[in-house]
Amino acid sequence: MINGYDRKRHLENLQELGRYSINEDQFAFLVGKMKMYQHLSKEERKDLFPLSITDSQITSIVKDYYSDVFFCSTEGTINLWKVYNLFTAANKTSYIDNHLERNVSAYEFIQYLGKYVKSGEPNWFINNISMTKTDK
Repeated sequence: MINGYDRKRHLENLQELGRYSINEDQFAFLVGKMKMYQHLSKEERKDLFPLSITDSQITSIVKDYYSDVFFCSTEGTINLWKVYNLFTAANKTSYIDNHLERNVSAYEFIQYLGKYVKSGEPNWFINNISMTKTDK
């Protein structure tokens, strides 16, 4: 596992997150879908990205969307890099035995969203919302 780690590719993936932004309505749609996910049946979840986030962590993400000193929304938009950091901050409330697993899951989820942002294809979490690429 350690020998297969490509730090250059990982860094490029993280840098690319800063190039894509969502507005407040799009963020609200995403948060709503994350809250709904927890109540879906196993059958309904089977074709969706497996979220491992709790309701209280989603609440923390929303709170920090407005108030985090470094990663809050700016002028009604937020880039995926900041969203990723809101997720990892919320994961700090996890028990130590779940912390690493949830951070990996947050990274994979944001990469998953980024894939759909780049392609313009809708999916269950970002269906029918137009995300924008910011030039930096």
